Parts: sequence; C-alpha cells; structure tokens
Amino acid sequence: MSPDSPMNLSEQVEPFGLRPALTTPPAELIDPLPISSAITTYLPEKIGFHPLTTHTIHKLSNLRLMFIGDSTMVRLVNKIGPILKTEQTIEADRCNDVYPMYKAESLQFANGEWPPIPENSGPHDYGSKNRGCQDCNGCHSRFFNLSAGAGKLYYLGVEYAHDVEMPSFHGLTTQETVARGYVSRADVAPHILFFNAGIHDAKYMEFLEERYDAETAYLAYQNNLDNYVGLLQEATRAHNTTVIWISTSAPSNVSEGSTPQKMRRMIRMRKDAEAVMSKRKVDIVDVWQMSNSRPHEDNVHMLPDYYQDLALAVLGLASYVL
Repeated sequence: MSPDSPMNLSEQVEPFGLRPALTTPPAELIDPLPISSAITTYLPEKIGFHPLTTHTIHKLSNLRLMFIGDSTMVRLVNKIGPILKTEQTIEADRCNDVYPMYKAESLQFANGEWPPIPENSGPHDYGSKNRGCQDCNGCHSRFFNLSAGAGKLYYLGVEYAHDVEMPSFHGLTTQETVARGYVSRADVAPHILFFNAGIHDAKYMEFLEERYDAETAYLAYQNNLDNYVGLLQEATRAHNTTVIWISTSAPSNVSEGSTPQKMRRMIRMRKDAEAVMSKRKVDIVDVWQMSNSRPHEDNVHMLPDYYQDLALAVLGLASYVL
C-alpha cells in the first residue's frame, strides 16, 4: 500500500492486532505470564541522590539517553536537563507530533476515518475526542543535545502501554510507530532506554473492571505491557541498548475516590509490571517506596524535589551500567 492510498479500516484492523469492542474477555488475556528470569531491581534511595562528578557528567554527555513515558517522565527529564546542561533542538506539539518528529509518514484514512479505539486501549480523554492528539497536555516529545559532549537526550511522549493516538505505516498503535519508526533507527540507537506506562492505562482498566471484572482489567494491562516491551526490545536489539523499566510511582493516600489511579489498582499493576519485566528480562528502577514516602503535588505527581532526587539516582545508575 502506497503512502497516498486511503486505508480500508475493515481490512487493516485485525492484521495490526487491534481489537474491536470486547464482548467476552479475549483468550490472550486469560493466561498469566510466567515469572521465569532473574532481574535486578534498583531502589533510588539505595543508589543515592549524590551530585554527579565532572567525570560522570562527561561520560554521560557522550551517550544517547532515551526516556519514554507520560507526564511523570517529562518531569524527570526536566530535572535531568540542567544536570547535563542540555540544549533543546526540537519540540513537538500535542497533536500529530509523531510525524515530523519521527519522520514517519501518517496514514491516509478512507473518508477521514481513524482506527477504532479498542476497549483495552487508549486514548480515553482529549485524544479520543481530538484524533491525532495525545490525552496528556505536556507529554509531547522533545529532543536535546548534551552541550558537554556529543550525546543526545530524548524524551518520547508515550502515555499508554497500548494506544492508537499516533498511527503510521509502522502500525496502528503509537507503540509500533515509536518503536519501529524511530527507536530502531541506526542514527538514534540509544545506549540506554528508560520507559514507563501505567498511569494512563488505569483509565481503560477502570472501564474494563466496571464492564467485566477486575481480573480482565489487570490481564489487559499485563498483555498490553508485554507486547510493548517486546516492541522496544525488537527495536533496540541490533544496537545492544540497555532497556530499564521505571516503575509507576505510588498515588497519593487519598486516591480511592473518582480517580482511576486507585491505590489498590496501582499496587496490583506494579506487581503485574514486575511479572512482565521478569519474563522479558528487563531490569527495574522501583520508585514505589520512594514515592510512597514523599509528599504529592496531586494524585499521581510528586513535588519537584522528588524528581530532582530521582534524576540524580537514574543518572548515577546510567553511568554505572554503561
């Protein structure tokens, strides 16, 4: 199919692995993932929040560092920037940011249609009403040069473990577009990739729990995350990239109200993510204890000092593992 050819959604939805509205829980959501491999879990408070030495900053400034995630990852990257003395080179918009940023050709949809939003997927808010846009206001991608060396700092705005916000010819999901269309490129080739997804996934999980049951919701997230990790590993395998999961931070202790990021749900999602990472042999930076013991700005975000300390711990870890 050429880039100028309109896309017939009825022919393309199934081959790309998207599901229409669920009537019964699909079979692939039923089997739990095995925990079969030893992985390393790093605790930020054990790594320490020490200022980086000149030698460490110089080392990191000659590497390509990539962070993929939602608004919590943006806040972390915003603290890393001043430490590594970055110079921003490009910043996307909230809507259609994937195409100019990732040099991925957008799909031409027949009759202006977009791929349907499966029940076990995003977007759920702004992005569902404004197709081609992200739910998150402020999670648009941005790239930086590291002024102390030849390295790069990348932030790629991916809110969910599975969503159809930014389709391209690499796939109908944002995760396929980002992994296959950008992360896999030889001129990008990150030395280390930190990623996270969960806060926004809680939205479709709440819907699934209300419509079916809690276990269907949890298995949907686990299945989506497993597929997402597989895409990132496929994209980075040829470059020998170190891939590390940063766990979702704990919500505030008053999160059992109307918010989908309820404490009980986020606790289970943390365990499910650990099972996926164990299966996929991906190491973890576990921020749960650190975030659960610190004051929150709102239900899912921490105060700035938290992200400053986490930035020091993550950069210290990056210098250690590379």
